[in-house]
Amino acid sequence: MEEQQYGAYKDMLISIADIVDQDSSVLETMKFKCDSFIKGRERDQIKSAIQLWTALEKREYLGISDTKFLKDLLKSCMKGHVEALTILEKYERLIGVIPTTLNQQQSTAPVHFAGNPQIIYIQQDSHTALPRQYPQQNVEASGPDLTTEFSFLTNSLGKHWSFLMRELGVPESEIEVVQSDYKYTKEQIHQCLITWKGIQKQDATKQRLINALREVDRNDLADTLEEGTY
Repeated sequence: MEEQQYGAYKDMLISIADIVDQDSSVLETMKFKCDSFIKGRERDQIKSAIQLWTALEKREYLGISDTKFLKDLLKSCMKGHVEALTILEKYERLIGVIPTTLNQQQSTAPVHFAGNPQIIYIQQDSHTALPRQYPQQNVEASGPDLTTEFSFLTNSLGKHWSFLMRELGVPESEIEVVQSDYKYTKEQIHQCLITWKGIQKQDATKQRLINALREVDRNDLADTLEEGTY
């Protein structure tokens, strides 16, 4: 179990590092945020996100079950870019850091992690919520891959996004939690779409998105999804 969790943890760090390294200014901002405890020459020698993660681990700001500081870095240094934060939160659900209200029953659930073919089984009790599965990695169990559609809607819905979520059947309580936890509109949209997919699983389809968009008078977005021109 510990070895599997360690592998999932490292996969998560590598995936996020790949995103951070696409923009050198993001890494520089993160290094600046860490200048109170990573100083001088050592900070200047950090040239990649993986090197920064290693420095954070060395100082116990980052670990298998301690991702709070990394999450704060992503939120403050990658505003408007939700992909890295989504990867981290999927990992946190995997290890039970972020609870979900979808299942409060005792169970042992298989969870797939990106980039790693193994299945990790996590024993849940009545006080620990069942973590949501990776939608991209377990398509048969959790429905079709809607990564591209979610990305399009995240960038296109705008400030009235909650009307679509209600039409899709996302509970008001879930919408309120997302609005409370995430400051930026795009982050809120993306997280609510992930929540909807986690609830609907195989019923979360592109056609349902199209139908809901038409119900809330966003025919422009529905047409784009239908035509596949996004």
